[in-house]
Amino acid sequence: MKKGLIYLLLLVLGTATFSSCEDDDNDGYKRISSEYKNATLKLTFNGKELNDKTVEIQALNETTANLILKSLIPGESNLYLNALLANTGGDNYTLEAKSETTDRTVVVEGGVTEGVLTLNCTFKVTSKVVGNWKFIAQQETSTDPKQLIGKGPLHLKIVTDIDSIKLPIVLPDGSNWSFAIKDNMETEDAGFVSFAKVMFSLLVPNLLYNIELQEDGDLTATYAVMDETMNPTDTVTLPEGVVRYNVKDGEIYIAVDINALLPRSDADQPSVDVLKMLAEGLPLILKLDGNNNMTVYVDKDMMVPFMGMMDLVKGLVKDMEPMDVLIGTITAESLQKFLDDVVILVNTSETIELGLNLETNTHPEMKPQPQAFSWEKALLPFRK
Repeated sequence: MKKGLIYLLLLVLGTATFSSCEDDDNDGYKRISSEYKNATLKLTFNGKELNDKTVEIQALNETTANLILKSLIPGESNLYLNALLANTGGDNYTLEAKSETTDRTVVVEGGVTEGVLTLNCTFKVTSKVVGNWKFIAQQETSTDPKQLIGKGPLHLKIVTDIDSIKLPIVLPDGSNWSFAIKDNMETEDAGFVSFAKVMFSLLVPNLLYNIELQEDGDLTATYAVMDETMNPTDTVTLPEGVVRYNVKDGEIYIAVDINALLPRSDADQPSVDVLKMLAEGLPLILKLDGNNNMTVYVDKDMMVPFMGMMDLVKGLVKDMEPMDVLIGTITAESLQKFLDDVVILVNTSETIELGLNLETNTHPEMKPQPQAFSWEKALLPFRK
């Protein structure tokens, strides 16, 4: 009888032990649930190795998992993908996943081996924005606001109770050149909005020749290098990888490697919120009209967080030498005061929109010769 009880006890213990081991084997997938970064992550994005990213795996069972790509795709700070798992022995697993919208496709494949996640991520933009773009030309640059035909390259809309704004141009009498915000149609005097559109149409298209939105999410641009008189001296192309983009829910997100684009000292750090937005993707409202035209712009809600960067901009111009602009002089002090006024205008306006009007560039290979900017043509017509 005692022997029978002993045998029964051993049988129960053996069964429990066996079951426990079997459960451990079946739950092995749980051990790959983790955040992977630094030494535990080998990530390749469109063929380029990235060392500063984080990927998380939330294993659900032996065959499926949530895969979270963190701050990898502009505008999608935490992109969740449904991944398929396959055990290759022990705690080693392969995985594959795909996320697809009408504007972009993300494909991921790789696996976990001995605690290290190796991933190859392919990102492709499928939106109609892919291609080469240039500014829409202003058909007429008359100072009469009624003669401003067509969109022109600048999208600018301001609804505010502020009557006027002082430009950073100091006139010979010591006052600042100022403009009413609105046009005066009766006197045919252009307001600040029309003035800005004319100035932009004369200056910027002469400096930025082509914007290429590549299929792999890189944004490159061909632009002119200016001398101290704001005249272009040469043309250069923005390197790939400095600016990336993504299209999502009617917006285009622009992510900027701020360290590569704007070297700065530790004393001139933008706010943490601004740096995070630049790194993860600055949202711009996107409008495609179906006629090979595109408008991208920011509204007040998007602009307000960046008003904190004005101190950084003011610091960059504080040592600027005075610039003669024919009718007056732009000084560091007048420019800093203008930037302060812009902050007030943005923060208090009912509506403010600022952006670009673009059209398809059918000949992106053509690089125009830099043309000298004429302050006389730009400013004198507005001095009545």
